[in-house]
Amino acid sequence: MKRLILLVAALLGCVLADEMNTPYYRISFDDPLAITSEPTPQFVEVNNFFGSRSSKASARSFLEAFDVVDSAIVTGTEEEFLQKYSYTYDNNGMMTSRVVEEMPESTWLNSEHLSRTYNSEGLLTFQLKEEWNGSVWENYSQWTFTYTSDGNLTTILSQDWYGDAWSNTELETNSYDSSGHINAIVRAYWDGSDWQNESRNIHTYNTDGYLTTATNENYYDSEWHSTSRLGYTYDSTGNMTTMLEEQWDGSEWQNRRRVTLTYNPDGNETSYLFEQWDGSDWQSLMNRISIYNSEGYISTVEIVAWNGSDWQSLFRTMYTVDGNGNITIMSSEIWNGTDWVISDDGGDMSFTDQMGSLHMFSGIRVDLFYSTLTTTSAEEVMLISDFSLSQNYPNPFNPTTHIRFSLPEQSKVKLTVFDVRGKEVMTLQNVEKAPGNYEVVWNGIDHSGNPVSTGVYICKIEAGHFSETIRMVYLK
Repeated sequence: MKRLILLVAALLGCVLADEMNTPYYRISFDDPLAITSEPTPQFVEVNNFFGSRSSKASARSFLEAFDVVDSAIVTGTEEEFLQKYSYTYDNNGMMTSRVVEEMPESTWLNSEHLSRTYNSEGLLTFQLKEEWNGSVWENYSQWTFTYTSDGNLTTILSQDWYGDAWSNTELETNSYDSSGHINAIVRAYWDGSDWQNESRNIHTYNTDGYLTTATNENYYDSEWHSTSRLGYTYDSTGNMTTMLEEQWDGSEWQNRRRVTLTYNPDGNETSYLFEQWDGSDWQSLMNRISIYNSEGYISTVEIVAWNGSDWQSLFRTMYTVDGNGNITIMSSEIWNGTDWVISDDGGDMSFTDQMGSLHMFSGIRVDLFYSTLTTTSAEEVMLISDFSLSQNYPNPFNPTTHIRFSLPEQSKVKLTVFDVRGKEVMTLQNVEKAPGNYEVVWNGIDHSGNPVSTGVYICKIEAGHFSETIRMVYLK
């Protein structure tokens, strides 16, 4: 069963996840071209790399307040903590760092650190990945980005760290047509002394500006040679309806794989049918079925495979969403033939946050914690003269309450909930934050993901030399 699940999961993403063939992608910290089993949103064009110019990110930067993911805890079997992710943001809500910690025994230990730098226009210019060697962070990989005066991404330089120096690995160069669409992406590898062509994507568009074909070519024998291409169709609202992958056999294009997408009246994807060409006809392989609640938020994504006569359930991801539309819990299960059960190895889960960034995890369950970031101008920051922790609202509360605090300077913030006996119930924040006004939502859940009992709880903030507490009342 596990091998079949992995096979179908690989097939699920093969049309979209191939780094050499993918002209459009969702934004990911680790792999900007990765496509997971999450329902497919509107695709982000390549020059929106890492969300630096995505439509979501641009729109959010003008909002007064929006929710951001502060941390995520990944749980394995028997409620074993596997990983913890902690995020920081600048005053415009752009993600500036992510720290990954692991718990091999009973203590969280550093594992990986990613940091980002942006220019004055909010465009990502640099990303650094470091790994923990047991005592200090060590360089691992870095990416440098350049743009045109119009803000279009022109180059991505990838480098890896070897002992005591950075070494070039890959250079991606984008060119644009007169409408500002990418018409070619050229990838080159470093041979030790110079850049050598490796592959390229050639794009065409329809009159509405939608991508219609992306042809992949590899470079050898001093020439470009076609290898594969993707063709796209859309409905009247701009939703992608089909993706066709073809291979070049030396004289003509041959069908290989096809994806057909359907949507509900709200424009949310409901099915993602994956088929393979057998030489004479299309054969169904799998389908991703997405179910939404009455408010239009995702609730379940199920992967089913065609066994030749019927559809067979394989695995599913279930989502818990709060009143603001934030996914707070993701959990995975597999079908054992008669019932849904928890897999020993868990599954791959993902979601896209309000800023358009794709987060990917692997485990049994993921608990996500948010704070409301209020975008703060330089002038507003100057008006924040003191640290402060405001009384939560509503109070008493059920099931959620909001906790606000202000920082006059960059500080390491720890926001913790205790019961009246002093026992720690939940850590809401434990990250470095820029100066500004913040709001955190607590959903009355403890570290283990269980609802707390009715009673009085203490919320304590520690930021630099500042420390303060408030009393909160939870009523069922």
